[in-house]
Amino acid sequence: MAGDSTTNNEIGEGVEQGASVRGERHSRVGGILECDPPGNRNSLSMSDQANENTDDDEDGVCRYGIRLQNFFPHLAPPSSRYGICDDNVELTAEILAHDVIRYLLKEDMYLISRDSISRSMRHNVYQMLNKHSILFTSMVNRLNVVPDTAYEAFTGVADELFLHGEITWAKIVCLYAFMGRLALWARDGRMHALKQKLPLYVSRYIGEAIAHFIKVAEEVSGAVWRSLLMTGATLSLVATILTVTA
Repeated sequence: MAGDSTTNNEIGEGVEQGASVRGERHSRVGGILECDPPGNRNSLSMSDQANENTDDDEDGVCRYGIRLQNFFPHLAPPSSRYGICDDNVELTAEILAHDVIRYLLKEDMYLISRDSISRSMRHNVYQMLNKHSILFTSMVNRLNVVPDTAYEAFTGVADELFLHGEITWAKIVCLYAFMGRLALWARDGRMHALKQKLPLYVSRYIGEAIAHFIKVAEEVSGAVWRSLLMTGATLSLVATILTVTA
């Protein structure tokens, strides 16, 4: 059964060797470590800062998307559709979800967003999946998600994550990380329709259960999603949450 075996989403050995020669950092979830967004740098330890300072804005798989946008401007997405939309929580949630999936699966890299909020979400999701790879993988394998039960499985985990209405930015990042792991599962299982629906699942759930939290954050900070830049300080707390939901 698909749920009894762990699918291999890790980078192949040959690719890792090539990246090592170039000095690029890899993770268990695919891609090359993206540089740390400015909003997260203050939350890192001295050792983490020493490691993260080796990255620059052009590093990682996003570099290729940026080059494609520069060389082929007509391929760049319209800003009205793919930019961060401060006045529409659900649309922004969907845009961020598409962006995370493209980054993790290395698909349509020319559509990768370069704004600070998208970069922060990608970075935090990447870090969370990389640090808790075994846990996320076991969760998805145990759920044995198929298209017919995907939304129920997704909302079941999300409801546990936000139990008693306790909403934090770290938990929101965790939701996106879980979605990203489901996207890897769907890709490996050739469930392309499911992969395409995942951003809608996130958007729908956030619109129904989390939008009020984000809108309050907007009133306090002056812009939707801006508090996401400060999420790095609390990501380590999510390991306990994941253990419970698993």
